Amino acid sequence: MKKTITAALALLMLSGAAGVYAATAGPATGNAQVVIIAPLTLTHNSGAKLDFGNVINTTAGTVTVAAKDGSVTTSGVTGQNGTTTADQFTVTGANGIPFTVSAPSTITVTSGANNMTINSVTSFCGTGATSSCVASSAGTAVGVGGTLAVSAAQAVGTYTGTYTLSITY
Repeated sequence: MKKTITAALALLMLSGAAGVYAATAGPATGNAQVVIIAPLTLTHNSGAKLDFGNVINTTAGTVTVAAKDGSVTTSGVTGQNGTTTADQFTVTGANGIPFTVSAPSTITVTSGANNMTINSVTSFCGTGATSSCVASSAGTAVGVGGTLAVSAAQAVGTYTGTYTLSITY
């Protein structure tokens, strides 16, 4: 019985001794940071418009204005003159923020009860296509172009319309 009590005391002493040797590491400090930047802004340039110029409507055809530089190509129309321009917007915000441009697939322009459709609406930003747009605090130019379908019997008039452009970042 003496051996049992001695063995039990030895076990208690060992279990207590294990707690004496337990250690913990001191506290450490981590870091966190966030930078709040202003949202990107999209503004329409004053006086800008997607302008197809003057078209003579003796035959059906198309007039295309390039989003990049406002250059024009025609197909089938018998004449085109006047100033043609791509519409112009500016995106401003923190340097280096990538964004994409979303233009409608078509734009309707009307003159009284008559209308025409601008198809293949395209956009272009800065020095690259819309998939590689990058914002600049100085402003990133965004151009909008498209292809106007003209019928041979299109009514004479000044056709106008509006559309919505948006950016995603």
